[in-house]
Order: sequence, then structure tokens, then C-alpha cells
Amino acid sequence: MACIILILKSRSGVTLDLFFIDTAAAPLYVEAVGGAYYQFSDEATGFAPPRLQAVREGDALRVSFGDSPALVIGHYFSRGAGALIGLQEGGGMRRYADAPSAMPPPGRGCKMRPSC
Repeated sequence: MACIILILKSRSGVTLDLFFIDTAAAPLYVEAVGGAYYQFSDEATGFAPPRLQAVREGDALRVSFGDSPALVIGHYFSRGAGALIGLQEGGGMRRYADAPSAMPPPGRGCKMRPSC
């Protein structure tokens, strides 16, 4: 069981909310905040989780850190999708995906990666 910390930040870097995601539990549901940054860190290391997959489901974004969904961000696409990021060991920020432009239309289900 891993615990992932989600820090919801405004574009100016102000922390808006903090969530603890238990990857072994049912997916956590949060409402999207327009243009926000969704910063993920592994509680054990303090750094960005090495594996993150995100799939569009209608207007929501479903995020997994392994084989099963751990987070659902409701209204992600209609509320001005932000960025999924995490702190790297070298101190820089890792951006997981370019959303929403890299996302396919609903129903295509492409996993977020630079080649999508």
C-alpha cells in the first residue's frame, strides 16, 4: 500500500488543498479547479511517483499509480484543465502530461504520455 500526496496549487503557487491518496483504497474523487496544478509526491520519498497514468473518462480525468485507479478529478476538462506535476530528485518539476490538448476525444481512452 502506497500513499500519494496531492497538493492542489493555484497558478501563482498558493496551496489550495491537500489530499492523501491511499492507492489500495477506492479512488479518491476531487472536483477540478480551473487552471490549477496537481502536484503529486510519494509519501515515502517526497518525490514524484515514478509511474502515473491518466485516462480521460468523459469530462473527468482518472489517475492511476499502478494497476487500478486511485484518483478521479471531476470536470477536469470543462473547468480549464491544469497540469499534473511532481518534484524530481534533482529539485526540478516533472510534468506528467500536456492536458487537455494531448487527450483524445471521449471514448478513445489514450493513456497520457508525450506521444499521445
